[in-house]
Amino acid sequence: MKKTLTLFLGLALTGCGPSEPLVCKGHQDVEFGTGNEVFIPLEDGDPMPIFNGPQGGSHMYASVEACNIEGPLEIQFTIFDDTLEQYISSATYDRSITSTRSCCGAAIGLRGFVSIPSPTTTEDTGYTYTYGYGGIADQLDGHDLTINIIVTDSDDATFNMTRKYIGMDAGTESTSYGGG
Repeated sequence: MKKTLTLFLGLALTGCGPSEPLVCKGHQDVEFGTGNEVFIPLEDGDPMPIFNGPQGGSHMYASVEACNIEGPLEIQFTIFDDTLEQYISSATYDRSITSTRSCCGAAIGLRGFVSIPSPTTTEDTGYTYTYGYGGIADQLDGHDLTINIIVTDSDDATFNMTRKYIGMDAGTESTSYGGG
């Protein structure tokens, strides 16, 4: 009996019990950021790091933090390069959220492949991507970017955001800005 009680108390004190709830009484809020391993919040006008990946393409990491919102989340984002006047990325993810702080959780490491579209158009998107080798992060450095984000929670509530950032050549993918 004494060994069982000791084992029970040991498990209870090591954090194996119930985790902190992600939904509390309070205002529902969704914030957009970056990061592959941690959520890094971004404010309008902040640099949005664009990485050259190991296989020659370019990408960025999106992250979404949701407070008082039940997951999993459907996250859609598109990136429009205001300087070039064309879309350079879009992605859709279904992700569960992991606790970041009291009543909040984040979906982290949502990779958006970035490409300058070719002049050729397609019926479904109106443009085509020119994927391939030879990253373009340096070509987008300093460009004004508009990112539209749509987050839908498990109750089908939708949160729409439009944010403005500055493209930043982050070089080769590394742990900078939460890359990994």
